[in-house]
Amino acid sequence: MTRRKTALAPAKINLTLRVGPRRDDGFHEVESLVLLVPLCDEVAVEARDDGRLTLDCDCPDVPRDERNLALRAAALLRDVAVDPAGHVTRGAHIRLVKRIPPGMGLGGGSSDAAAVLTVLNDLWHVGWPRDRLAAEAAALGSDVPLFFGGPLAVVSGRGERVRPLPLRPQGAIVLVLPALDVSTAAVYAAFDTLPPPPARPSADALLARVAGETCAATPAERGVDRALPLGRLATELYNDLFPAAQGVEPRLERLHALLSPGCASGLHLTGSGAALFCIPAREVDAERVAGELRERIAAEPEAAGAQIVVLRP
Repeated sequence: MTRRKTALAPAKINLTLRVGPRRDDGFHEVESLVLLVPLCDEVAVEARDDGRLTLDCDCPDVPRDERNLALRAAALLRDVAVDPAGHVTRGAHIRLVKRIPPGMGLGGGSSDAAAVLTVLNDLWHVGWPRDRLAAEAAALGSDVPLFFGGPLAVVSGRGERVRPLPLRPQGAIVLVLPALDVSTAAVYAAFDTLPPPPARPSADALLARVAGETCAATPAERGVDRALPLGRLATELYNDLFPAAQGVEPRLERLHALLSPGCASGLHLTGSGAALFCIPAREVDAERVAGELRERIAAEPEAAGAQIVVLRP
């Protein structure tokens, strides 16, 4: 019997993010066009028979206790993976190798949790279908269900409703990883104090206008696995949390001002930050854009430590 498995946990980028007022339950209604990208944590899980759940990680900033979503994901599944007498005997040791920096709005913790659920569902022979794993994952965090969808999806509600799109993203993304992080809770609290954001097109409307794709249609009507050149979306992206994030972390505002001239198609925030990204209109320009951003960072002491990564979904 297999006792150990490894999975890759990809990062996410919010290409668009509409945010509504705070709901009665404390969450905000959101809609986002989200892309999974090949910046991945490595998640190794080894089954154990003593009912214990343990975790270690190569990143000192990542908690090793119940604050870690990966451990909470394992605990969620362990509660149903009991023996016939109802005893909890299944345990696991989780090893995380972090490549997705925390505090960047890239969903690394949520992606790790989804990977742990997927792996333990197999190792412990729980046998849940993928859609049930995604539904149960919503109890862990709003972003976790996203990682059970495809590479491109529309999320809504508080983030737990995920609609995968039958589109193959093509192009390149230039990702900026600042040497700072931003608190999600602080950004949403700041958002609540600001005037309402301007009206934005829905993800479906944006794709229909830019790419000629009606995402609300049936699969037979819209075709399957159509290519979506990301460059067509480059100038249409938005994030309603950006003003709040800049208010919470003024260095993010200054970094954006420093780097924006190097991104002709616009420089955008993912999630609540602090990561920024741009999509060159032409994929062949990605390395040139990345080089210019690195030069701008090297010339500004306050931007020291920021990293530039080119990703191709």
